[in-house]
Amino acid sequence: MKMKIIIFRLFAFLGLLNSSSMAMAQSPILVDDDSTAPMPNGATWATAFADLQDAIDNASSSQEVWIARGEYRPVGGTPTRASTF
Repeated sequence: MKMKIIIFRLFAFLGLLNSSSMAMAQSPILVDDDSTAPMPNGATWATAFADLQDAIDNASSSQEVWIARGEYRPVGGTPTRASTF
């Protein structure tokens, strides 16, 4: 019986650790090609980046980039089939 209580407490503790790490997850970076924000930071749709590359450059390695419907093309030079972000 004592072993079951210890195991239950261990699983409860691990569940708390998991939920707290999920709560600390970063907010996504937002991109909208129609954005006219004077100082975009990607934190809200009102301050979304208009350029996808800017959003990628500002995102951390574990952060998601959410993209609004639109047309996004790499900038710089003449776009070709080999152009990438």
